[in-house]
Amino acid sequence: MPRFNWGVICRNPIVDQRTGMPTLVEVVESLAFSNDAADLKSRLAEGEWIMVPVGIHVAFSLSRADDQVPETVSVVVKVVAPDGRVHADRDVPILHLDMTEVLKQRAFLRFEHFPYIVDGTYKISLEFVSDSTGDKSHQEIPLDLIFSQEEGDQEQTDSPPPKKKAKRKEPSKK
Repeated sequence: MPRFNWGVICRNPIVDQRTGMPTLVEVVESLAFSNDAADLKSRLAEGEWIMVPVGIHVAFSLSRADDQVPETVSVVVKVVAPDGRVHADRDVPILHLDMTEVLKQRAFLRFEHFPYIVDGTYKISLEFVSDSTGDKSHQEIPLDLIFSQEEGDQEQTDSPPPKKKAKRKEPSKK
């Protein structure tokens, strides 16, 4: 079973043509979005997933557990919401990595849209399945998503408004 070396969410991965080294541009840890469309709010209130345009990549790197043993791996990707619900809970591999000729393998998965249902930390779940043995390993990459409603739609709270800071007087010059 290959080893998981690293996983990162970014806006734009670039691979140097000469060296093959990746550069991950605009690493993403959290995203906030807003939309005042009434249909989205009602769908969220009914517990429906909505697809949010994000334009992100999930980049990750694997290496062989044993340099002498070539392997191929299938990758199953799922999105787990903060409340534990899984979007599109299927065990269908979306990617096959051939590590018979190489010791390390990098992959970049593009998400044009991302499923959203509640605010919080989502987990992009990567399950790696060895094609030869069926062994599995699992890694998660976190992503915070926050849906901010338009200012007029936010819930009213009983807390008082924030206090204004007093201006500091400059000493008078005589």
